[in-house]
Amino acid sequence: MKIHVYFTLNRVTEDQLRGKRVVVIDVLRTCTTIATAIANGGREIIPAESIEAATLLATDIDRKSVFLCGEREGKRIDGFDLGNSPREYKEKIVKEKNIVFVSSNGSVALVKSRFSAITVVCAFVNVSTVVDYLLQEKGDIHILCAGNQGRFSLEDAVCSGMLLQGLQMKGENNFELNDSAVAAEVLLRKYEKRIKALLRNCDHGRYLTGIGFSKDLLVCAEVNSLRIVPVMRDGRITKAKVHQPHM
Repeated sequence: MKIHVYFTLNRVTEDQLRGKRVVVIDVLRTCTTIATAIANGGREIIPAESIEAATLLATDIDRKSVFLCGEREGKRIDGFDLGNSPREYKEKIVKEKNIVFVSSNGSVALVKSRFSAITVVCAFVNVSTVVDYLLQEKGDIHILCAGNQGRFSLEDAVCSGMLLQGLQMKGENNFELNDSAVAAEVLLRKYEKRIKALLRNCDHGRYLTGIGFSKDLLVCAEVNSLRIVPVMRDGRITKAKVHQPHM
C-alpha cells in the first residue's frame, strides 16, 4: 500500500486525486467542526470553495431548509447561521440539519478532492476511528493537509503522522511512504505527547487565540474524543459505517 502525504494544496491537482482514496486533514478547525457536526446528528454537509458558491448552493437547495455555515479570517461570515467553531455545533442545533459549509482552507481541500472515490474527514478528534475505517479496505491512500492559505501547517502535518502511525500499528500491509509521509512521522514523535501545547503555539493556534477562540483549541486537541468518520461522496459528507476492529 502506498501512502502519499501532501503538506499543502499547491502541488496536488483534482486529477491526481480522481478515483483515489483521499483523507483531508484540517485540525484547526474545519475537520474537527465537521466531525463534531456529524457526531451530533447533522444529516449531511456540503462543502463549498467560496462564499459565493456556498450562498448559491444554499439558495439552490432552499435557503430555509439548510444551515449556511463558515468563516473568513476565522470569524463567522455575516448573514451565516454558524461559523467554524466546533463548540457551536451542538446536537440541539444541528441534529437532522443539512449544512452548506465554507472555510478558508478545509472546505477548499474538500472541494479539490470532489472527484475522489471517497474522501475521509480526519482530525485529532477522530484519528483512530479513521484508521479503523481505512483498514476495512485495501488500496493506496492520499492524505491532503489543508494547510493555511497555501502554506504548511504544523498541526495538520502532525495529525497526518498520527494517522500513519495508527495505520502501521494496526495494519497488516507493508506501507510505502513518500518523503512527506516520512517527515510527518518524525514530527509526530516530537509532538505526540503535547498536542495541546502544539495547538497553542502553532501559527494558526496563536491567531485563533488572538481573536477569541482559545477554547476551540482544547476541543481540537482532544485526541480520539469522537468515534465518527465523516465521508464525502458526490460532494456530500455523511456518517460512514465503521466496523469494530477484531480483537
